[in-house]
Amino acid sequence: MYKLNGIPLVNYGIHPGRAPLSNVALEGFLDMPERLGKTFHDWLDDEGLEPYVEADEIFFAGRTITFYGLLAGENQQDAVLKLRELYEDFGRITELVTLSTDWGDFQVYLKEKIQVRYVGQGWAQITMRLQQPVVPLPADPLPEERTIAQYHIDYVPFSAFGAFIADTSGQYDRPELKAAEFTSYNQEGYQLTKIGQSEIDLVIWFVATDMPSLQANVGRLHALLAAPGTRTINIDDTEREGFAVDGFTVARIRNAPGQCLAQVRVKLLMAFAGTPLVNEYLLDNKLQGILDDQGRFIQIDRKQYLELWDDRGYNILDDKLQPIKLG
Repeated sequence: MYKLNGIPLVNYGIHPGRAPLSNVALEGFLDMPERLGKTFHDWLDDEGLEPYVEADEIFFAGRTITFYGLLAGENQQDAVLKLRELYEDFGRITELVTLSTDWGDFQVYLKEKIQVRYVGQGWAQITMRLQQPVVPLPADPLPEERTIAQYHIDYVPFSAFGAFIADTSGQYDRPELKAAEFTSYNQEGYQLTKIGQSEIDLVIWFVATDMPSLQANVGRLHALLAAPGTRTINIDDTEREGFAVDGFTVARIRNAPGQCLAQVRVKLLMAFAGTPLVNEYLLDNKLQGILDDQGRFIQIDRKQYLELWDDRGYNILDDKLQPIKLG
């Protein structure tokens, strides 16, 4: 049951839909927010950058939680009346309200316009972007397992989070050069500068038996990345020191009995560079599933994750995945 300000959304005829490439209605509720303020200093005369990671230097923004729904009216006029009632109730709100969901309660406000796409016969797709200005830091303790082997962060193996590295990029690049400052007349000028910012992009899949376990593990990574200091990370038998300033995003959540999956994308800025070695990725070539640390394939039942409507929005699928023709 989804509620906003204590009112079930079904009272407005709104039923949970599915976020893109997901089978739950919410997106963003597991994201780690980006940092506020100055997060590092770039000394032009030195290679790399100086991270600002002391406890009194770390502050975080809020996060956007997006709800995807289907509004069911008896006809187009009834759908418009239901939307009008929703808009009038939003107009009376003067403070943060509680968004109650299957996955937790969030203190939010409406961030921008409500997007509605009428698809016919009283049905409409509705998207609400809500802002959670204060995001509590997850409090679950870190896993106790430690390792110095490949695929760890601060010596906690990713597998202890129920997570597997699917893809990485940037760790082999030579960083961008620092900005050149020179004066030139009547010919091309130049200045040889030191290397600047270096970053690594990670795509991580989390796997759990249920949503609460997955939420807890994603929260543990959130808390670890938000802690003071830099993080030691090993993704290719090379230890590097980095920190997160943009938080991370969680998408492609797929919740089914006995199995829950989610994809996390995170960018880490490097404080120091390591010597790159060859990676061994844990995603199969067709991107159909995930390989665990033993190389075993984790099956994904694709039928469970079909959208409720087709790509063009002309049909809504019933519980037997057959299209309900509209218009």
